[in-house]
This record gives sequence, C-alpha cells and structure tokens, in this order.
Amino acid sequence: MDVKHGITKRLPLLLLATTAALALAACGADSDPESDAAEATSSQAPETESASPSPSPSPSPTEAVFPEAADGDDFDACFDGECEVLLTGPVDIAVDPDISGYDTVQVTSVEGGYVSVTPSPDSMAISMSFDMSGSANMNGLLMAPMAIEADRAVVTLSITG
Repeated sequence: MDVKHGITKRLPLLLLATTAALALAACGADSDPESDAAEATSSQAPETESASPSPSPSPSPTEAVFPEAADGDDFDACFDGECEVLLTGPVDIAVDPDISGYDTVQVTSVEGGYVSVTPSPDSMAISMSFDMSGSANMNGLLMAPMAIEADRAVVTLSITG
C-alpha cells in the first residue's frame, strides 16, 4: 500500500474525529460562567482559614470626589497671586496691589453652584459671578474653579499677564 492511498483511506476517519472534537468543545463553550465557578468552588477542598474581607468599594466613576485645596483655607497664601483655596462663604482675600491694582478680592457668596467676587478698591464696584464653566479675570488676576458644589468651591488664583 502506498502512502498516498493510506492517507486517502484515513481522511474520512480523521475528519469525523475532528468534527466530533469541535462539537464537544462548542458544547462546553455555551455553559454558564457563574455555574462553572460554583462547580469549581464546590469541588475544591474546604478552606481551613477564614476568608479575608473584601476591600471597600471605591467611588463609582460617575460619583465625583470633591478635591482638597492645596492651600486649604490659608488665604494668606494668595497674597502673591498664586494659590488654591477652599471657599465656603464670604471672605476677603488680600492680594499684592502691584499685580492687578487691587489689594483685596472679596468673595461675597458661595451658593447655588456659583462663586461671586468683587475686587477692591474699585470705584465702579465690579462684581462677577462664575460657575464651573466660567472664571473671574480681575485685571490680570484670574480666579478659576477646580470644583464647585452648592455651598463650597475650590478655586485657583493665578496671574495671567
């Protein structure tokens, strides 16, 4: 018998075995992963030590974490025109008048998701309000939000020009 003839005779048997193996593998692929995990767990030997507690869940991606201000409520850090502070209500923030001509940024309110500020001294009594989509530019001194909630805000004060 030559080799070519032997392969031709065995080819149907080889195809049948391959098809059967693939069919069995496909049947196993449709099984439920949870029940497979339960079967695997039930077939293991019981644990002698108690299981460690699961870690506490982290905040969901949609649940924003309110940031901490680098300078907290140390408003003296703003004198040089560069700071990151937490605002929770009205406060006067002293700034170097050589930066913008103003010596104080008065935060007049932090409520309803808005921060309202008035630079002083100002003969025209300019008052500005901003939310997360805005900022207050006071003659080269910029107050911009990092985060704002109903009655608190973390803002940065920086020199723009």
